[in-house]
Amino acid sequence: MRHRPELLARCQVRCNKRARTLTAASGGDTPDPGNTQDASDPGYTPAFAIGAAFVGLIVGILLSGTVGLAVLSGYDSTAEGAAIGRALAQSQAGVPLEVRFPPLSLSGLLQIPLWIGLAGAPILVSRLFGRGLVNDCLARFTAADVPTGLAIGIGAQLLAVPALYFIVFQFIGEQDVSEAARAITDRANDPFDLIVLGLMVVVGAPVVEELFFRGFVQHNLDRWIGFWPAWIIASLLFALTHFQVLQFPALLMFGMIVGAVFKYFGRLGPAIFTHMGFNAVTVVALVLL
Repeated sequence: MRHRPELLARCQVRCNKRARTLTAASGGDTPDPGNTQDASDPGYTPAFAIGAAFVGLIVGILLSGTVGLAVLSGYDSTAEGAAIGRALAQSQAGVPLEVRFPPLSLSGLLQIPLWIGLAGAPILVSRLFGRGLVNDCLARFTAADVPTGLAIGIGAQLLAVPALYFIVFQFIGEQDVSEAARAITDRANDPFDLIVLGLMVVVGAPVVEELFFRGFVQHNLDRWIGFWPAWIIASLLFALTHFQVLQFPALLMFGMIVGAVFKYFGRLGPAIFTHMGFNAVTVVALVLL
């Protein structure tokens, strides 16, 4: 009888080991009665996140437009009325309109208000209501993301885009797809402008846009309505918000490529470096060729 407590203790230890073995075999964890929330749950609904994304997008566009108008009006020393009169006179005389653009370095700063809206939405929502960007937007990286993402992005730009426009041009005729991008790169007149161009297009845009469109919009739509509609909607939104008609097919295709990369790897790292590689090819080609 005096050995009964020892026997009971041994039985309890064996039962606990058996329970842990069965739990591990089923792929689960021992439940914690005090934890009633999934560790991957950001703490807010997908609908709330999409609403915040919409507000962030509108705020970014409005801020960018407002600051842009202020900068352009301040850059041109000609009074507004005189500028309008000059444009009318040039138009009536058949002379090409003279448009005075600020330096490329100054134009690059106009992206910052837009990025405030795009990046501000996921950052604020994850900090105030969620569990941080790593959990809420899958903002994780590994060393392998660099070569993997760059290879996919460069391949998409050099192979997929030409193949796509070979088909598109069969219906609309030959067009200069690079005209809009060339209008920007042609204004890079000194090394400082080239540095600003590289930081703006190759670094800043991929980080901010992938955080917003893939990490925030696509990921939360995926939680809400499933991957396939989330993938299509996020890709369409990505292409539409660039406001470029001729480049829309390539932007939509690339949005779908990078969205698939994000879903496959389950983190933002490969998607960001895919975007960097894609944009870098454009910048290098337009600057050097």
